[in-house]
Amino acid sequence: MSLSQWKILLAHLVLLFAAVTASQAAAAAAPRVLKAASVPSSWKNVGTAPAQEQMQFSLYLNSPNRAGLATQMTAISKDPNAKWLTQDQLAQYVTPTTSAQQTVVSALTGAGIPAANISFSGLKDRVIINSTVALAQKFLGTTLSSYSHDGKDAVPKATNVTLPASIAAHVYSVGTLLAFGDYSSSAAAASVQAKSLPDPAPRARRRRLDEEEETRLVSRASANISSNCYSSGGHVYSFPRCLIDQYGLPVPKKSLRRRNDLAVVGYLGENMSQNDLTKALTQFRPDQPNASKYKMTVNDLFGASNNASNPTSEAALDAQIIAGMAFPLQTSYYNIGDSNGNTVGADDGDIFLTAFQTFIDQDASIRPQVVAVSYGILDEDSMGATADAMCNAAQVLSALGTTIIFASGDSGPDSVARAFNPSYPDNGGYCPSLRPAYPVGCPYITTVGATAGWGDANEQPVYYNTPSGLTGTKWSWASGSGFSRRWSTPSWQADALKKALSASNALYDKATSGQFNSAGRAYPDVVTNGIDFPIVLNNAAYLQAGTSMSAPVFGAVVAVLNDALLNAGKATVGWMNPMLYANPGAFNDVKVGGSYWKCGAGTEATAQQYGFNSTAGGYDIASGLGSPDYAKLKSIYGL
Repeated sequence: MSLSQWKILLAHLVLLFAAVTASQAAAAAAPRVLKAASVPSSWKNVGTAPAQEQMQFSLYLNSPNRAGLATQMTAISKDPNAKWLTQDQLAQYVTPTTSAQQTVVSALTGAGIPAANISFSGLKDRVIINSTVALAQKFLGTTLSSYSHDGKDAVPKATNVTLPASIAAHVYSVGTLLAFGDYSSSAAAASVQAKSLPDPAPRARRRRLDEEEETRLVSRASANISSNCYSSGGHVYSFPRCLIDQYGLPVPKKSLRRRNDLAVVGYLGENMSQNDLTKALTQFRPDQPNASKYKMTVNDLFGASNNASNPTSEAALDAQIIAGMAFPLQTSYYNIGDSNGNTVGADDGDIFLTAFQTFIDQDASIRPQVVAVSYGILDEDSMGATADAMCNAAQVLSALGTTIIFASGDSGPDSVARAFNPSYPDNGGYCPSLRPAYPVGCPYITTVGATAGWGDANEQPVYYNTPSGLTGTKWSWASGSGFSRRWSTPSWQADALKKALSASNALYDKATSGQFNSAGRAYPDVVTNGIDFPIVLNNAAYLQAGTSMSAPVFGAVVAVLNDALLNAGKATVGWMNPMLYANPGAFNDVKVGGSYWKCGAGTEATAQQYGFNSTAGGYDIASGLGSPDYAKLKSIYGL
């Protein structure tokens, strides 16, 4: 090629590079549209939001090094001698540049929003804006409508917004303005009759959070069950002492200086009664003479108002399991939001995101070391607008040394199946794609499923219409399992999941194949007992079941482990998942049963059953790593 030809080629390349650069710059400077993933039928547009209505919304800013933070957290999680990050250390990974912060503030004030109405979170990765509907609409290039969830109070929301060009590169989410979630607890209640319990309340059927709670009396016995599990009438229950024995927990030797061992998070107007808790501890922990003096702190936040004179079952279950198993460790009950799921005075619409942000902003001396949550949203897809912000907040909270534990849900492999019961089986003759729950697919959450059994060969996940194994038990719910459609399989889960999916009996049958995202983050991570826990509710006795039981059970196990670690001069376990998957031998393998539901055409008896099997050999999709062995957990953390 001659010199002149080289010059011509070089000139073309320069022009091409300039064109590409200009195109990229234009794209970076262009406005960006964000859309709501979906609007469930439970949300109704009741009209245009009043222009002068006061509202709050948030902008979530990109962090400089989330990937580096994930790498650092994985290393800390696997090292039993490492310590979690301080706020200052965390800021190096998370806090946006000063220039990015100033650019966002300038855009907001330029749209007429007063600077006094703009504030930042502690790590400056979230901008909180108090505004009128009119100013928010102007800034975000949208029309805000008043949306009501199940006929409750309406709140301003949109189905799409347009980020101004000047901030499009700095903002990844507008939070809950685009979020439409269906909240649910994970509990199934039952009446109990036994001389060792208060007189039972009348049998009843009631509707709650789109899930049917059935009353039932379960009577069975086994030679393998500890005597602590028997009532005077011969029934077998999951008394706190029984669960303590099952998992091998010691009685903690709590330091009186600590007041942040555990947090139970309640939503949707659930009320915790100290009187019921005192009665439960007195009856169910007779080995502890001071149990009657135990007090649980109640924190009402964002419109919540705990009414102890009107106690509710979910709050009773969570509080009484945690306190009963982890006594005398200190538990706080965080009651967040009003009975409609609205978080008054906060970025309204994702109650889990609100809770995580609350804990992040607390001083380390009161920030809980373990957070147990027994609620979820039925369909992950409906929360696309806040999912990344929620999971990023979970990452930050975990990096500060808090373990986040959630129930896997009570709909088996399809998170919305139970909400439509008894429409399942349907008449369509097909099994729908398996929908994951929210927020349990976030990799910074440890997700807990529910089993029936006592750590022996018969332990198995609770599954819908259990056909065998537990004679006389026909459960109307199933331990949740599945694969996220949003978060991919994390590196620390990849090997276990690959092995599990390669097993010839991983799926219940071929109908399940192709109905889930095999490249997604799988849940649950672990399982614990999820049936027959006796609670005291308004001075009456009920038998409770569900993954709502399992989440606080595992929370208590972790809290007792933290107590031992702190007394040995070590750090709390914090984000557990990489450590747990690296040490599957710390769990009892669950080898039978599975996580199943019914679908397709037919009757209750003949319809297709689908889902995931529990398999021998360690991790599987139905039961995760298995049920915990406290002595082995202590060992992997160097105790």
